[in-house]
Amino acid sequence: MATFNTQTTYNRTYEKKVIEENPRVVRSGSPFSTQTVLQNLPSIPSIPLPSGFPSFQSFVPSYSSHQSTSSRTVATNVGTLQQSDDSIHLSINVSEYKTEELKVSVIGDFIVIEAKHGERSDELGTIERQFTRKIALPKGCPPESVISSLSSDGILSISAVAPRKEASPARSIPIKVVATPSAQTSPAPPQQQSSQPSPNPQV
Repeated sequence: MATFNTQTTYNRTYEKKVIEENPRVVRSGSPFSTQTVLQNLPSIPSIPLPSGFPSFQSFVPSYSSHQSTSSRTVATNVGTLQQSDDSIHLSINVSEYKTEELKVSVIGDFIVIEAKHGERSDELGTIERQFTRKIALPKGCPPESVISSLSSDGILSISAVAPRKEASPARSIPIKVVATPSAQTSPAPPQQQSSQPSPNPQV
């Protein structure tokens, strides 16, 4: 009957030598390293934007100051906004539009700015522009306090300030003379006499 040797001899010395001589480390010269892959990527050319198109940075607001939770100032390439609980000041560049192509209104609790112009020619061809912007009106500012103006270089300014509460002026209070006495100075009511008969005097 044939017998089989099931024992296996494992050379651990050889395994240790192989691991020391061939560590699994990706070197900088490897074609799969991060530095090599990034260097081999083709450069992406910049795409020119049409005239008047806002840059990407204009969509990222920079908070120049933040004095309190009820007041803020935001400045971008498009314009600036200063807002608090009782005032608002907004400046926005609308130089691409004519005066008759602009509209400012108050709808509900929002200041609504609308601008639209038809097809025009530029260096790239033709273009049409249109936008609608809404800004929350502070709670302390009534709708009739909103005013707007347009400068010669195309800057639209909108502001609203809550009306100041003036202190009431001093006034004299007339003294009214009353003929009847007050309850504090009225005479006390007479005491009632006892109805019980007095006891008989002793003889």
